[in-house]
Amino acid sequence: MADCKTCSTNEQSIPMGVVRRHTQRITESERGKLMAVLMDVGAEVFGEKNFEIDKRQKKILTHLHWHLRKG
Repeated sequence: MADCKTCSTNEQSIPMGVVRRHTQRITESERGKLMAVLMDVGAEVFGEKNFEIDKRQKKILTHLHWHLRKG
């Protein structure tokens, strides 16, 4: 987990989960772990069921990363 330096503003940080290896293809195990961590962090930061997981890859194409956004 990290704060996305591209998406974050002074008012709000945008958490993102990043896969540690250079790939866009992850295993089912990696997918499950990433989803579990994002669900826990999302609930803590934005409140239970008050967030969405954004899986769009915009700028960093060498590491799969998913953002948490308030929603």
